[in-house]
Amino acid sequence: YDLSVSLFRGTASSPSPQAQQSRKRAIHPIDGPYTSAKVSRSTDWPFKMIGRLFFQRPDGETGSCSAAIIQKRLIITAAHCIYREGAFNTEFEFVPGFVNGSAPFGAWQYTKTWVSSDWAKDPSVPSPQDFGIISLADKDIIKPGTKTSIGSLLGWFGAKTNALLNNHVTSLGYPSNHNNALIMHVVDSQFKRFRTPTNAEYPNDMIEGISGGPWVADFGSMTEDGKDNSVVGISSYRDEDLDRRYLGSSVLDSTFLAMYNAACKIEGNCEGTPGAE
Repeated sequence: YDLSVSLFRGTASSPSPQAQQSRKRAIHPIDGPYTSAKVSRSTDWPFKMIGRLFFQRPDGETGSCSAAIIQKRLIITAAHCIYREGAFNTEFEFVPGFVNGSAPFGAWQYTKTWVSSDWAKDPSVPSPQDFGIISLADKDIIKPGTKTSIGSLLGWFGAKTNALLNNHVTSLGYPSNHNNALIMHVVDSQFKRFRTPTNAEYPNDMIEGISGGPWVADFGSMTEDGKDNSVVGISSYRDEDLDRRYLGSSVLDSTFLAMYNAACKIEGNCEGTPGAE
């Protein structure tokens, strides 16, 4: 089932991500080993490029997922956080570095959403295309009267296609089973298995609220060309049996690349050569 929650390339430098965690290592007898930890400083790079995504469902209820910045004005999340059961969610608001109800870098409003036509026809998981993109409006946040894009302020991850199988990833976001989705959480694990149609499953102990959270390869590393520190998947689904410990993701593919390039065609959304490959 999906992992959303109902509610009633980067810049700068900082201490290494590993130094900020007190990681708990676990081995599930079926799903394998992973390490799991609370993020103690979500306002540091590169954690600040991840945030909580709030929205209004078609029935009027408020929901939330996780998301990450992948270009000047673009964030990636799960398609089911954008469109589900024949209708789009609305009023998206992204809060990077969200912690304990506060918005250290402000709340950013959306301008446009993208999901694939195949997802719109069959919005169920596991899916080959449970990924989506949202563009965000610039904010008057640094200097009054001067608009700034979210990526210019905080940086962004790269994005890499067909890189999810046989990999190691760092998955991040805001799961309800850790600190009630009020504090960012991080899990590191190795590829466990392929699942039809085109999905990968990794050991993981996070549940609802983690939907749309990025799976990052070479997390915390940084190169000028953005080849490392790249999003290679997003949290999409897990088993209904909560005794199991894994998450699944769609493999970012040519459909994702086409979606990304379409978003980048809108002036100002992207900088330089698009970072997805």
